[in-house]
Amino acid sequence: MFSHHHHQTGITCSQTAGLVAGVTHLLAKDGPGRASTRVITGDRWLPLTTVAERIGMPNPIARLLARKCTLAIDNIESQSGPFAELSRSLEASLGVGQIMNVYVTAAGAPGAARHADGHDVAAFQLAGSKRWNVGVAASNESLVLLPGDMLVVAAGAPHETHSIGQGMSIHVAIHCGTEFRRGGAGFAGALHAAVDTYFNVRGRRSA
Repeated sequence: MFSHHHHQTGITCSQTAGLVAGVTHLLAKDGPGRASTRVITGDRWLPLTTVAERIGMPNPIARLLARKCTLAIDNIESQSGPFAELSRSLEASLGVGQIMNVYVTAAGAPGAARHADGHDVAAFQLAGSKRWNVGVAASNESLVLLPGDMLVVAAGAPHETHSIGQGMSIHVAIHCGTEFRRGGAGFAGALHAAVDTYFNVRGRRSA
């Protein structure tokens, strides 16, 4: 039974730099984007605005990362130009829209507690490295994602993550339309090809 597919795309840090810059820009600014950012500690997910009020800091990003938290930016494709461009390219290739959520995890910190999603999820690593444990105890597999790697986790497959290495980990989770929510290996292959197409086109433009 399909539980996950791991792709090493060959995409480099220099190619993902624009997307990483889009993330850091959002984290550095104040404004409406704050409402779509959540703070994750274990199985607790709290709005950033709530956490900021509790600790009395209007911009607590650095402190939260120092405390080994994970920050989730929901619907980043509607807030960041580089992600909007990626989303349009994937929609052109796949024929369906997506929702993109970015997860920023401090170095050496755990991500969300073990859980399972009701739809297939694709994780595309943008910076740093993250260990994923996927599956039930009897068939659990541990994989490390490096920049440019993609992991598609099937609906219902339990998983948990942990940032490893010296720097913070940044990955984008891509949720596609209903046609691909339980697409299995076909979804994994189609999405991998669509991401390759996006970066190949960008590479030709900048050459």
